[in-house]
Amino acid sequence: MRKAILIFCFTLLAQLPGIGQGQFALHLDKPFYTTGEDIWYQLYIPAAVDQTVAIKGIIVSPSGMVLDRFFQKAEKGTKTLDGFFKIPFEYQSGVYRIEFRATADPAAPEVVLAQKEFPLYNDFQIKELAEQMERAPKAMTAEAADASMLKIDIALDKATYTRRGEVKAALSVVDAAGNPVEADYSLSVIDANIVSDAIGGTSSYAIGPVLNQNTLANLKGDIFMKGMLSDTLNNPIQANVLGAYASVQKRILYGKTAPGGFFTFKMPDFYGEQTLQFIGYPKEEEEIRVKLVPEVTSADKPQQSLPISESILSYLEASQQKKKMAEYFEDIGTQIEMEDYENKFEGLKADFSYDADEYVKFETVGDFFSELITPLKFRIVKGVYQARMENPRARDASFNNLPGKPIFIIDGKFTRDANFIARTNWANVKSVDIFYFAEKLRKQFNILGQGGVVRIETDIPQFVLPPNDLEDVFSVKGLKPKGSFMAYTPSIKTGDTRLPSFNTPTYWAPQGKTNARGEASMTFFQGDDESTFEVQVFAKTADGRVGFATKRFTVQ
Repeated sequence: MRKAILIFCFTLLAQLPGIGQGQFALHLDKPFYTTGEDIWYQLYIPAAVDQTVAIKGIIVSPSGMVLDRFFQKAEKGTKTLDGFFKIPFEYQSGVYRIEFRATADPAAPEVVLAQKEFPLYNDFQIKELAEQMERAPKAMTAEAADASMLKIDIALDKATYTRRGEVKAALSVVDAAGNPVEADYSLSVIDANIVSDAIGGTSSYAIGPVLNQNTLANLKGDIFMKGMLSDTLNNPIQANVLGAYASVQKRILYGKTAPGGFFTFKMPDFYGEQTLQFIGYPKEEEEIRVKLVPEVTSADKPQQSLPISESILSYLEASQQKKKMAEYFEDIGTQIEMEDYENKFEGLKADFSYDADEYVKFETVGDFFSELITPLKFRIVKGVYQARMENPRARDASFNNLPGKPIFIIDGKFTRDANFIARTNWANVKSVDIFYFAEKLRKQFNILGQGGVVRIETDIPQFVLPPNDLEDVFSVKGLKPKGSFMAYTPSIKTGDTRLPSFNTPTYWAPQGKTNARGEASMTFFQGDDESTFEVQVFAKTADGRVGFATKRFTVQ
């Protein structure tokens, strides 16, 4: 590891333009990142927002493509929202953008709350980056200053610390007249090689656009999916019934399209990821195609150029060495402590259930249901299997056929192809659930399930449906579980002291609040890096005044 020259910098005050009641603000833990790191952020919510809001985060590539998306709920009464995004190792070097959006009108485009461009470096592309360094990099744009802002003083108990040493810091926030103010703040401690002297003035905060009071008051607390419906010839369809099978909820959700085929689906809250498969209504248009509406286009790609300098290359070499060291020490740990979560939805008990292990090994699913007396019936017509569902609880002695064809849900995906299901190898089946009772069908599957529902679970990791069914299956992201930054603390177990600590950032503290005197304090520990470090603090008052300040110290 490199050893920096002893440097101590006094408090640097950056004064930001005032923001009103209609602007969000965003603070990132660092001004640039390397692949494999976490982007820690805090979003500051205007006081005019007084309801729960579903906030979507997206990551935009240098070419303008949305690479990832995630949702969080800002609950009613909260004025900050913090979280993280883990950067995949396969991302390439370039300028990316993290952007936060919400829905005010489900039929209209999403509202941009705040966004921030940031340089991202793949530290295994050092050779390629060095070759590009001959091209003069365009400096990232720093935000403008304004004299009417908050002033933040950062006081440290020392100018120089040792590795794994304890750091005590105190904050003082005052307005332009020197009066103390209560404020929300977020604080990070980072290696100074990744700040302004290395990348030309890049900041770690951004102020969002001005939003009017009507927009703020109408920001929704629901998650929406938007798309366009067409037939197999790509002609737009206006449908009164459009279904979508949600694999986590195990239900069919319903919506309809506007003229031109556009639709908006309101999703029930769920954590993680699930598949959403759109389904046409046979009495309108059974064979459909769905295209989800993209959030951005290539015209919206980040505008800055990637800065490259000797200082950055030196930082990336050290980053690469640390990753190799982390790979060597397999139990080096993580900086993230995840909250437990569980997707709980009311699931209706099937009318009939079959455990495949309890039956003889038939060759196909069709053979199984041909041999047993069950509500599900298969027959072969001109070499093709057809299926129907009967109701054994009908009032007369014979079974009554349910209207329409039964639908099959196999490993969370939907098909009406009875021939495909009947020819599926029975040896791969774990269980079969049958729903035929009308009241239960209406409650869980509604009109598209009126012909009965068969739910099949297999032991195949990636069961493949017919191509015409798969083309309308989409993987959708839900709410992101809460994750907290785990700061380094000296281990009390002597056996763990051999493990190096190279947290990046060294420390991240969102959700901070000053008292009525504008004061706050915190204690943290340095890791094993020897360098010049910088404390960065972003603060915002309830009336929209903001400030940003930094202070440097040395670890040797």
